[in-house]
Amino acid sequence: NKASYMRGFFDWCANAGYFPAGNNPAQGQVKYGTREKRQRRKLGFKAFSIEQVQEIFAAQAFAKVTYHARWASLIGLYTGARASEVGQLLVADILKEDGIDCIRISDEGANQNLKTVASNRVVPIHADLIALGFLDFVKSVKGPRLFHNARDGAINGAGNWITKFFSRHIKPASEAWE
Repeated sequence: NKASYMRGFFDWCANAGYFPAGNNPAQGQVKYGTREKRQRRKLGFKAFSIEQVQEIFAAQAFAKVTYHARWASLIGLYTGARASEVGQLLVADILKEDGIDCIRISDEGANQNLKTVASNRVVPIHADLIALGFLDFVKSVKGPRLFHNARDGAINGAGNWITKFFSRHIKPASEAWE
């Protein structure tokens, strides 16, 4: 889909005289038919099995993880939040609502973005996170951002560091799963 938009854009540019006709840089991009798309979805990303999640978050494997990456991973695990949503959290996003400790995932703060309008939500903090000391972690944070690793304006979003960390963390285990 994106490739067809790019082809169309560059065809328009050539027709408007911005560069020589027949020199479309998007020409020849791969197009997948319906059958190929279905096959790619079948072979694409798959959810982790329960055993794989247990292996990833096992105490011995998780002991090597940095403090902030550990909390970011656990927030993702217990809330289902995207890495970019976790990475952009502010200390002010950890709040009490009707006496319940919650995480607000929103685009209200500076440099906060959401994928869709429906992504704006408040999620109760799981009792396991509280028992592990999440609220103490939040109190210990200095500055407005919950995670100092997050960078405003990072090319792949505030959660880029989480994605990079997690890819490195699961790589040894994922090689054994293949």
